[in-house]
Amino acid sequence: MTGNAFLAALRTTKTDLRYILLLAVVLVLAWLAYAPGLHGWFIFDDFGNLVQDKNWRLTEWTRAQVERALSYGVSSPSGRPLALLSFAANHYWFGPDPYWLKAGNLLLHLINTVLVWLLVQRLIGLARSMANPRILALWITAAWALHPLQVSTVLYVVQRMEVGAATGTLLALYAYVRARSTPAGNLSRFSWLVVAALAFIGGLLFKETTVLACGFAFLIEVFFLRFRNTDGSRSIGWMLFYVLGAFAACMLIWTWLWPSPESYAIRNYDVWERLLTQGPVLVMYLAQILAPLPDSLRFYYDDFPVSSSLLSPAHTVAAWGVLAGLVAVAWACRRRWPLTSFGIAWFFVAHALTSSFLPLELAFEHRNYLAILGVLLAVLGPVHALCRRIGPDIGKAVAIATLMALAFLTYVQALTWGNPATLALSLELRAPGSQRAAYALGKQMLEAANGGHDSPMWSMARKQWQHANGLPGDSVLPLFGLMLMDGQAGTPIPAETWNQLREKLSRRRLITDHTSGLQALVDCRIDRRCTFDDGQIVHTLLLMLERNPQDLMLHMIYSNYAWNALNDRPLALRVQREAVALAPNDPGQRLTLAAYLIASGNTASRTEAISLVDTMEHADRDGRLAEPLAKLRELLLRTATSQVGDATSSSH
Repeated sequence: MTGNAFLAALRTTKTDLRYILLLAVVLVLAWLAYAPGLHGWFIFDDFGNLVQDKNWRLTEWTRAQVERALSYGVSSPSGRPLALLSFAANHYWFGPDPYWLKAGNLLLHLINTVLVWLLVQRLIGLARSMANPRILALWITAAWALHPLQVSTVLYVVQRMEVGAATGTLLALYAYVRARSTPAGNLSRFSWLVVAALAFIGGLLFKETTVLACGFAFLIEVFFLRFRNTDGSRSIGWMLFYVLGAFAACMLIWTWLWPSPESYAIRNYDVWERLLTQGPVLVMYLAQILAPLPDSLRFYYDDFPVSSSLLSPAHTVAAWGVLAGLVAVAWACRRRWPLTSFGIAWFFVAHALTSSFLPLELAFEHRNYLAILGVLLAVLGPVHALCRRIGPDIGKAVAIATLMALAFLTYVQALTWGNPATLALSLELRAPGSQRAAYALGKQMLEAANGGHDSPMWSMARKQWQHANGLPGDSVLPLFGLMLMDGQAGTPIPAETWNQLREKLSRRRLITDHTSGLQALVDCRIDRRCTFDDGQIVHTLLLMLERNPQDLMLHMIYSNYAWNALNDRPLALRVQREAVALAPNDPGQRLTLAAYLIASGNTASRTEAISLVDTMEHADRDGRLAEPLAKLRELLLRTATSQVGDATSSSH
């Protein structure tokens, strides 16, 4: 190596080290900005997915516990096993403390920050329209990592699923670009493709949204690679790959994803109304990304107005006009600022699933986790051109000031998320029409009362839930809360309140909020913490079973109530047998039935219970049910000893 070559290599190494150090500074700033929020509590879907579900809580690295953690996720039909495994590892090392669960999310976010930096460098280089791709990529990365809208994803524990899916997506895209930039026949090309495939599969095991990586890769081909090999020749193989992929996607949508009318029974809108409403939703997302002021980050959007037509409400047509304008801008900028066109297309692809025909809720902030990157890429070209015109020094000052503003807003948002009471109050003030926000604030007030019926916080919580119950919307949680408060205080619940509950429950198909509320009423009555009219509870449960005869949770609630509150054992056994018939592969239902049969105390029931336990033990090859089955065996032994003792006493 000549002296000049050595000096050039040394300068390159110093440059690389400088950018790596700058990236490290970004990572430290991101940790510091989010750190106050690590002290917060669980929120919203965290309760159904993590707090109330104990199966993910790993205490030993045994096959049975790991399989239990992977098999009982409630977030999707697939269970999202890699996300649940990460939660299980969190619990094994640190317990159920949400601090460490949130810290795990933040660590993944920092990993994603590095991946964004690596990917954006490549994309800017492929665009060939701007100098200094490393420093521009660093600014994009910092803005993405420090954006305040990311707080409600990173510090929302259950959204590790979204963050982990993004890890798989970003790594797969980076590996894909590296592979496509390597000549055919090169071993490293194959290695990068293997990495891309493994990252894609890993992301899918966190969350299904990783499938959007295919759409992002297609955009990279369209805007930058243009389906050409490194030697400039047309790549027929990659063109065929995307044609077949598009065909497979259409078949998947047609045969599996297209919603049936029944799938929208849990919503207060139909598929057409949902699609229309996504116009205003996407425009709202854009406003939040471009101007992320705290008051605009509401978290709860259950009061978002549903669009029944382009003119109802009137802003619907305007919102769709804005989106059409973005498409026109993308087309107009495709040559001068290809990154702008690419970024706009990225934003739309990022919402291709959640803003589609699928029967999802209308809006959630975490859906913008990767979409933010598209908006930042879209503004990079125009902003870069403007900064060159006004002068590099001014441009640098504006860039640094923007990052500092984003970091400050993120820190403020994280401070809010770090205190459950402050967060509940802030979200209620930001979304005064949201039943969910009003209910969450009342729940915080009730917890502050600490069970004291005479506490001012108790009466404040009751007034807050009365307010929430009076807001427009279908939520039954405030009404359930009011009934539980009155039941615990011994206050008789009027028949009109029970009628209102049944009317609300009957408006649409049962959802988790409905069954969890009914479960809370039943548990409070069984534990004798609440005074309720048994006739009203039975009337409510029977009405719900009549309208939802296939609902497994309702059968479980009713059998539990019949056994422990009504002391009607034949009824409890009948309803539990129906639950077993509804879910023949659910061992939990058979375990409950066996426990009922053993406790029944007659010979026929005992014989049936023994047969049921024998069958489950034979089928339990991995030992997952060893502990509950051992308890049933112990119960059988105790009841047998008791019956022998009774028989001996009778003979004397």
